[in-house]
Amino acid sequence: MVPRNIYMEQIKAFQDNKLIKVITGLRRCGKSTLLQLFKQHLKQSGVKDKNIIDINFELMAYDNVRDYKQFYEIVRCKILTNEKHYLLLDEIQQVNNWEKAINSLNVESDIDVDIYITGSNAHMLSSDISTLLSGRYVEIKMLPLSFKEFLLFNHLPADYSVEDKFQHYLKYGSLPAVTTYLNTLEKAYIVYQARRFDIKGKEQLKTLSKFYVADTGIRNALMGYSGGDMGHVLETIVYFELLRRGYRVFIGKWYDSEVDFLAIRQDTRKYYQVTQSLMDESVRTRELASLIAITDNYEKTVLSMDKTYITDYEGIRFENIIDFILG
Repeated sequence: MVPRNIYMEQIKAFQDNKLIKVITGLRRCGKSTLLQLFKQHLKQSGVKDKNIIDINFELMAYDNVRDYKQFYEIVRCKILTNEKHYLLLDEIQQVNNWEKAINSLNVESDIDVDIYITGSNAHMLSSDISTLLSGRYVEIKMLPLSFKEFLLFNHLPADYSVEDKFQHYLKYGSLPAVTTYLNTLEKAYIVYQARRFDIKGKEQLKTLSKFYVADTGIRNALMGYSGGDMGHVLETIVYFELLRRGYRVFIGKWYDSEVDFLAIRQDTRKYYQVTQSLMDESVRTRELASLIAITDNYEKTVLSMDKTYITDYEGIRFENIIDFILG
């Protein structure tokens, strides 16, 4: 477990007071791990196991506990009179009307409890928590891993420089379970994975795949729609058009250069670069360079939104994206 010192210090600052400690944040950002780190801290401070009530409502053992009265009875029978207890309650939103049990446990005069809960859905928004817990709480908002934490969490190859690791951080983000998420979305056909293909070595590579959202409307709803991002939207449209035409689609790698798409169908290969426009000379030079570098004789095409009389350059075809899709 990666030490999350920023958040641990926040929790410890409110330990042993009557405020309910509420840990919020998106799923898989480390809330459950933080509770377990705090549990370690309690035990190292001399708190006995019987005085720590640790319940994760995502475990099958508590799958039938969905009513606040059931939840209350389970916790209440574990509490010993005249002894202090720490309640560590993970994913509390799984219990209907959970706040009724929490509020009661927090104010009952015959028990001494210090309560810590986590939650991650819409019912755990700050405005809702304030109403549900009558203001008797402190919220600890967790964020995904910082770059420093990322370096501790990820066991990247030993020969990676700190700059390499930073590029990995920029590309894949800092959610420890981001790969659990992508696999689930892929199985649901919401995203599709385009693997990289070593053109020279004629083999698929296992790293640095790209993921494309199946519908541009979903993509834009999640990421926003702006003219500055048009190149990526067009790339998504071309990717799925190639799939519709029966191609297996890869990201092409030729030594240190990369081509947007290598489309393979039976014995046929085609290379595609996708860009919004080639009118800017620097863009034109960059987009053509990757294709020019490839020395085999398969068809090469640059797709853009340009309307121009120029149809090829050094054997590389230029085609309008709309004409390509309708062709």
